[in-house]
Amino acid sequence: MDTALLSQQAQYSAELFVQMLLDDEGVDLDSGAWSVGWVDDFIEANRESWHQTLSAEQLERLRNLCGAFLGESLRERLDGKWIWTNQPAVEMTGTDGAVHVAFPFTKVAKHFANGEADSIYNFFIGMAVLTGRMSVDEDGVARMTQSEAEALGFRRTEE
Repeated sequence: MDTALLSQQAQYSAELFVQMLLDDEGVDLDSGAWSVGWVDDFIEANRESWHQTLSAEQLERLRNLCGAFLGESLRERLDGKWIWTNQPAVEMTGTDGAVHVAFPFTKVAKHFANGEADSIYNFFIGMAVLTGRMSVDEDGVARMTQSEAEALGFRRTEE
């Protein structure tokens, strides 16, 4: 698949998802960690009822919109780019030069199926640590400067 087309489709789907949540839930999301956390909570609060009330096609569409949102969040906040392997993926180069590949659609499908054990928020944070954009001390506590926290979207700035 052409990666430019993949990127355009993912951006469009993520924007559609954000607009849908603004219209339906009244929440204004961006690509940051706070927004990923909100979507994580939204999935967890609704996934069981979705499995009972949505058709297989509707559920797949919702998973795809969530996957595009997660992928765009990784791309924007962790300096990634969309690539095609055997499925859509986001490739990120860490601050140490190491290349990391994430599969956001697969992760979202796992969260829908398995719940919080496959949290997309924890996945996002893990990728931030793996790429060196967030550090964790020996006690497992996140350490970052205010500008690093803002770059990852932990703080919502007022407009």
